[in-house]
Amino acid sequence: MKYLTYILTAILFLLVVACQQQPSETMEEASQDTAVEHAEKHADPNYVCPMHSQIVRGEPGSCPICGMDLVKIEQDDESDSDDNEYPAVRIKPHVAQNMGLRTTKVKRGFLDKKIK
Repeated sequence: MKYLTYILTAILFLLVVACQQQPSETMEEASQDTAVEHAEKHADPNYVCPMHSQIVRGEPGSCPICGMDLVKIEQDDESDSDDNEYPAVRIKPHVAQNMGLRTTKVKRGFLDKKIK
């Protein structure tokens, strides 16, 4: 009977120790994060080679093919669930500025010149 009491006491002690909660974040820190910030903090980032898109790693490093540094993949805030049948090409504003990209609205009309 004493043996059973010792075992039950040990199990009870282990349960109490195991169930003690040690929060990793305080409530103030957790409530200040938005859902997006929380997801970015706990997401596993992927790194890809700028020249070889098939090279994807979970940590920074260099490409085994060309030796370039791997670049972190940034998730777009916009969803790709447009009504379009084809995927949209998205260029970041600073990249478009560096390329000298100019855009204009499409006009419907006739061609002035014949194309041979």
